[in-house]
Order: sequence, then structure tokens, then C-alpha cells
Amino acid sequence: MLREIRGVKYFVLVDFLNKGVGFLLIPFFTRIMAPEEFGFFEKMVMIYGIIQLLVWFNQNTFFIRSYSEGQAWGGACLAGVKIAFVIGSVITIARLLFEDESIFIILYMFASSILSLVYQNVVSKSQLDKLPGLYFFIQTTAIVLASIASIFFVLFGFGGQGRFLGALIGVNVVGGIALFIAYREHYGRAAGGVSERFNFGITLLPHNIMNGWLRDNFARIFIIYVGLGDAVLGIYGVTFGFSFAFNVLMNSIVNALIPFVFKRSKELSVWDVASFFGISMSVFFLGAPIIWLMFEFAVADEYLIYSSLVFVFCLAFSINAVGSFVANYLISRNLHKFVSLSSSSSVVFYALSVYLCSLIFTGVGVFEVAYAYLSSYVLYFVLLFIIYYFKGREE
Repeated sequence: MLREIRGVKYFVLVDFLNKGVGFLLIPFFTRIMAPEEFGFFEKMVMIYGIIQLLVWFNQNTFFIRSYSEGQAWGGACLAGVKIAFVIGSVITIARLLFEDESIFIILYMFASSILSLVYQNVVSKSQLDKLPGLYFFIQTTAIVLASIASIFFVLFGFGGQGRFLGALIGVNVVGGIALFIAYREHYGRAAGGVSERFNFGITLLPHNIMNGWLRDNFARIFIIYVGLGDAVLGIYGVTFGFSFAFNVLMNSIVNALIPFVFKRSKELSVWDVASFFGISMSVFFLGAPIIWLMFEFAVADEYLIYSSLVFVFCLAFSINAVGSFVANYLISRNLHKFVSLSSSSSVVFYALSVYLCSLIFTGVGVFEVAYAYLSSYVLYFVLLFIIYYFKGREE
């Protein structure tokens, strides 16, 4: 396992450095944005997250499988974009009819969800083709544009909405250019017709909704539901967002290992899983204290209420990385139904545990929800490992 990680260390480093720039800007924003503005930003991110997830419909994962099997990248990319466009159009029309949100924001979210899918496909292509130079250029261009735009909009008084708009500009620009290139270079027939792509997407959708959106946003929903206010939501969002830099590192390692998982000719061994678990825990013990110290010294004092949760979030991200590693292997073995079942079960456990605690105990707040968040990732990994051990290994 260490050999495979050394082989992709450049991709891991580039991914972490580029995406980490956005988190390094959080201390700057805490000094020019009020907690309430951060709360508004968190709401917009939460809404966009579920829209993007539904629009993508797992076509980013299907692209990896199609391209790994030798399909033309243009065809594989555009086939997924067509499905995403149809789903996004339905969602956008419904929002225009029934939501009291500005038309510009609704259309901006729709366009961003499509272009971000193309962007992700290009990133995956550069990894699969082992083109570190292209990978670096794509990531750097997107993050530089997003950083400049976010700072500009916030400084000129657009607050949380301005930061949200700016955060997506880099991905949109790169995705738009890539979409034009894909259209011009489109050749060959993408793997899987509409029915195959739909079945693949719908099967993994519960997994992505539960593990990819609801788990990370349940605490935000809880804060809104119990009426703790935008300020608390903003402070929580800053703590979680800064800690998320650690998740970027772990996801960078997992994403860089996707070609290794999908292209390997034999089953994943228990030793491979144990090795990656050990690596993940080692990264946690080394990295979490650094993230916490940076948070303590860099972020404005009014945002330090939940600083101890940095360790809880980092540990959760470490365990999730191992779970995602196993989940990718199970998906490559067409066991994605079990992946969805595992993620759904663990998130239901998360929500029920918070709900039951709120009924039994008074004063359940952000800390208790964070501990339940960590527990759900432990359960997620345990379920995935059981499925891998009994169904994911060849006889």
C-alpha cells in the first residue's frame, strides 16, 4: 500500500495544496465577515450541495469506470452531461416555480452544477492518464480564480452571498473550457446507454445523499431547526470548514488511489485495508494537532467556541477515508448496492441518535451532534468492512 501511495504522491500533494488554499483564506474571512454572514454562506453551500449531488447523478463515477475501460473521454463526459442537464433542468424549473430565491442564484447554481461535473471529469482524466502537469494546471487555475473572486466580492460588501458566488467561479471557468473541448473532440460511443447510466446513478444515489450530503449537513439542519441562529451556524461552519482541510488531504489520498482500485487485477487484501487504516490514523495523529493550532492562532477570537471539535472532525475524516477506500473497491466489483445500504444505515443511526438524545436529555447541542457524527463514520466503516470481508473478496 505504501508503494501505491508513493506512486501517486505528486497528485496528493498538488490536490491538497491547491484545495488547501481555500481553507487558508478562512482566517482572513473571519476578520471581515460577521458570524451571521458566515451562517448565510453555510445555508447557500448546503442548498447547492444537494442540488449538485442530484444533478451529477453519479455520472462522475461512471465516467471513471467508462474511461478506465478505454472509452473516448469526450463521449464519456458528454453522455454524463446530457443526463445531468435533464435532471438539472427539472430541478431548476421546480425551484423557479416554488422557491422565493432570486432567479440569478437559481440559474447560477444550475450552471455551476453542470460545469463542476465537467471539471471533475477532467480532473479524473488527468489522474487516470497520469498527467501531473495538466492536473496541477487545472487545480491551480480553478483555485486562484475562486480565491480572487471570493475576496473581491466580500471586500465590496456582498458578504456570504458574494463568497458563495466567488467560490464557484474557478470551477465554472475551467469546466466551461473543458466542455467546449469535449464537444469538439467528441468521438466514439460512451460506455453504457442511458438505461445503464440511470441504473448506476439511482443505485448509488442513496449512498451519495446520505454519506455525501446529509451526514455533513445534519448538524447545520439541527442548528437551523432548533433555532440557534445564523451566528451559531456561522461559527460551527467556520470550525467544520477549517477542519475540512484535513478531509481534503485524506480525500486527495483516496482519490489518487482510485486508478489503483479500479484497475487492479486481483482482490483487495485485508492487509491492504489494514495498511491504509494505519496510514490514515498516522496522518490523523500528525495532522490534527497542526490543524488545531492553526485554527487557534489564525481565526478571530469570536469563532473559537467550538475549537476542540477540530479533533473530532479530523478523526471522523480519517475513518471516512478508510471507508471510502473500501467503498471504491466494492463499487469496482459492482457491489454498489451494499455501499448505499451501509451509508444509509450509518446516517440513519446518526440522525436517530441525535433525535433520541434530544428527547431523553435536555441541552443537546453542537458538541453532542459532533460526537454522533464521528460515531456514524465508525459504523459506516464497520459495515463496509463486513461486506468487503464476506462478499468483496474472491473465492
